[in-house]
Amino acid sequence: MSGSTVRGRPWPPAREDHRTRVNRELSELLGELRVALPGVQVLFGFLLAAAFQPRFALLSAPLRVVFIVTLLSSAVSVVLLVAPAAQHRLRFRARDKEPMLLRFNRLAIAGLLCLGVALAGAVLLVTTDLDGPVVGVSATGGLLALVVTLWLVEPLQRRRGERSGPGRLPVHVRGRPGHPGGTSDPGRRGPPPRLSRS
Repeated sequence: MSGSTVRGRPWPPAREDHRTRVNRELSELLGELRVALPGVQVLFGFLLAAAFQPRFALLSAPLRVVFIVTLLSSAVSVVLLVAPAAQHRLRFRARDKEPMLLRFNRLAIAGLLCLGVALAGAVLLVTTDLDGPVVGVSATGGLLALVVTLWLVEPLQRRRGERSGPGRLPVHVRGRPGHPGGTSDPGRRGPPPRLSRS
């Protein structure tokens, strides 16, 4: 399978030592957090500004509870998503990058879960206030289904499918006609070719 590529990258990937892999994964994680943080900060700022609007005093008691839960969820999400960068700076040149990477990964997942709760709460709050509880619950349910599908179900399914042993092709390449090694079962090699008798 030498020389084949998967999505523009060589496959199998070049071997990298443990230190290089940890550094790469840590850099990827911090880059992903830089993508997520602006959206959380905008949502948190929107909620803070909404609390000082005249219309906020007209909210019913249940919607006030939704607002408080949404505001706290977004604040916790900001704290969790910023924590890796803060800890990385304070642990500058520390020789514990792998434990730090595993800890940062857990913080990022928890922060994204809180962000999902905050997004659902914001949609429930606005749509219920504008069009009533039926529209609010429907819109929030649709958003939660989308978040669960894209953030949890799909990546976990792909992760489960790709755990098929080292050196094998990814799931989306297996069985692809014309691709080297693209058989229905990439872990099983076909029988050797028969030699013709002279």
